[in-house]
Amino acid sequence: MEWVRSHLVLSAVGFLLVLGILLVVVAGGKKQNDLTTTTVETGSVSEVVSVSGTVEATKEATLAFPTSGIIAGISIERGSEVLAGEILATIGDSAVAADRAQAAAAVAAAVAARDELVSGQTAESAQVTQTTVANAEAALVRAQELAREQVGTALAALLSNDLEAFSTDPDEQAAAPTVSGTYTCAEEGSYRLFLFGTDTDSGYSYRLEGLENGTFAASVNQPAPLGSCGLFIQFVAGEKYVWSEWEITVPNKRSATYITRKNAYDLALTQAEQNVQAARDTLALATNQASVETAAPRVESLVAANAAVQEAQARLQRIDAQLTDFAITAPFAGVVTDVLVNPGEVANQQPAINLLSTEAYELVARVPEIDVTKLAVGQSITAVFDAKRDEIVPGTIEFVTPEAIEIDGVGYFEAVITLSPTPDWLRAGLNADVDIIVHEEQNTTRLPQRFIDRSTEPPTVQIYHDGELVTQPVELGLIGNDGFIEVRNLEVGETVVAP
Repeated sequence: MEWVRSHLVLSAVGFLLVLGILLVVVAGGKKQNDLTTTTVETGSVSEVVSVSGTVEATKEATLAFPTSGIIAGISIERGSEVLAGEILATIGDSAVAADRAQAAAAVAAAVAARDELVSGQTAESAQVTQTTVANAEAALVRAQELAREQVGTALAALLSNDLEAFSTDPDEQAAAPTVSGTYTCAEEGSYRLFLFGTDTDSGYSYRLEGLENGTFAASVNQPAPLGSCGLFIQFVAGEKYVWSEWEITVPNKRSATYITRKNAYDLALTQAEQNVQAARDTLALATNQASVETAAPRVESLVAANAAVQEAQARLQRIDAQLTDFAITAPFAGVVTDVLVNPGEVANQQPAINLLSTEAYELVARVPEIDVTKLAVGQSITAVFDAKRDEIVPGTIEFVTPEAIEIDGVGYFEAVITLSPTPDWLRAGLNADVDIIVHEEQNTTRLPQRFIDRSTEPPTVQIYHDGELVTQPVELGLIGNDGFIEVRNLEVGETVVAP
């Protein structure tokens, strides 16, 4: 009996010993598995300044006529994209044209008076005569080109103005289709549309007669070409157009603005004819004068005569400059943001057209004074726009303003940034989160900051080696604010345990 009791005691002790060993092993394994680790890797460590920025157009202009007059034509509208040098609007002033004719006659008279002093054909007088004729010929070419431009612009505005489709059936119930675009042909007349059912997406097509002919599928989803003269047409979804007939008259004489457009075209035509005729008259006078043989004048008389010619020519040039000033041209490529005048109105040098560049944008970031000493021209940035959160746009600092602006008692400096490449969706006024990289180490060994104990001197890391944690001093390089620190005495791939 005593033997049995002893045996049971020994068995119990052995069982408890084995159980304790198992618990230690399990507990130890769980502790190891619960460790947070990472490995030393190669990457970049950056110190960045995070600010906000706004896109601004580098060019913006409010355009006006430099002289007063009746607005003859406006070739653009709000939203139109224009090229540098493109004519946007014109005015007409018959008084200036009359002044030009008078000035041209004065030039001819001065030349004639001078030539009367010339005795015989001299090389000097011959050269003057040739120059006068050449100038008159060039002026005629310029007048003809300008006339074609002005008349063409006014005609396009007249023919394209408020085009509408009208049903030939007074009882037609379907909504009228929408006509858009710019009519680029010169012929006036009408389009007639005869609709019939087909298996197209809209369910019908139309036969086109009149100014142009053909058969086309009707579109209800978007404007579709109406012939080949620049017009588009879109039918209304859900309407019944089968067997309906519609007519579009070019120009639309029913439009409330037709008379205004017609007056502007007539004025442009009249002014063009006057200007070209004045140039022809000047050329005729110059050509006739070239054939006159005169005697050589005295030097004093010739000097006075030449001065009179130059004075008359200068007055003519001033008037020519005024004539060219009767048009607003785009100083740069961009988009028209507003048109403030209408054809037929009197222009009194007030703002007429607002133009915004679409080719050059810059990102302007406001940097608080506490960070401005970290900035330098040429530093790289990354920008994420509110309108395009899934795209990172790189750029470079081009300029930092030397003077601060105060906002809520804090000084801010503006950093002007050029984006490269410039996204095609970029617009003025877009907001962005900007990270300015003020210091960066690339292709260096790094660790996340949380794995380095910087409370000690020197800083240390814990390395798990052969089942045990080993504390090791570490040499630090750049301490970034992107979550990483550069380390210089650890090997890539070493396992590090979070403290």
